[in-house]
Amino acid sequence: MPRRIPALLVTALALTVAGCSDTAGDQTPVTVTSVVTESAPPPGTTPAEVTTTTAPTQTAAPAPKPDNCGVDPQAATIHDNISQVPEPTLAGHGWEYTGDSNYDPCADLSYALVGVAGSTHAQRQGQLMLFHRGEYLGVGLLVPQVYRNVSGDGTTVYTEVIDYEAMDRDGAANAVAPDYQVPLNFTWTGSQVEPVGRIPNLTYFE
Repeated sequence: MPRRIPALLVTALALTVAGCSDTAGDQTPVTVTSVVTESAPPPGTTPAEVTTTTAPTQTAAPAPKPDNCGVDPQAATIHDNISQVPEPTLAGHGWEYTGDSNYDPCADLSYALVGVAGSTHAQRQGQLMLFHRGEYLGVGLLVPQVYRNVSGDGTTVYTEVIDYEAMDRDGAANAVAPDYQVPLNFTWTGSQVEPVGRIPNLTYFE
């Protein structure tokens, strides 16, 4: 004899599905068709279909970036920390900032370049102020350098410095200083900044 499913079981199923659909909010429901029979169908007939709905699977949206993300060469953080930069080796001089920066409070690594105050020389001493997500880390090197072609991508700061020690060994004049530029980059490793490349002039500016 065909097995008969109690009517109470059918009612319970409908209530359970309806309870699930109430949690879906205003999202578009997914239609699911299932077959439930209250009694055995007569021979040659098809069981009645009951249409129910269930809420779609929800995925977490990525966290939005802070509203202040973006390059800001005039950020107060730059100006507030210039006084923290070690003094130039030229007695009686300080540092000045002229806007060369890719400072971004959301970048892993960004920079601001300062140079000897009052100097208009193309090869004046400079220092790289480095920042991690808006926090001032310090300078790239304690030894000042003549930084050229500075840029950054949010993780690495790319520079070239003039190797004056090599110029002295070769007896080269200042006019050919660009021929002695060497790459020196600074990269955020996930926990700290590491210089990449040979560091010249370790005692030249003392």
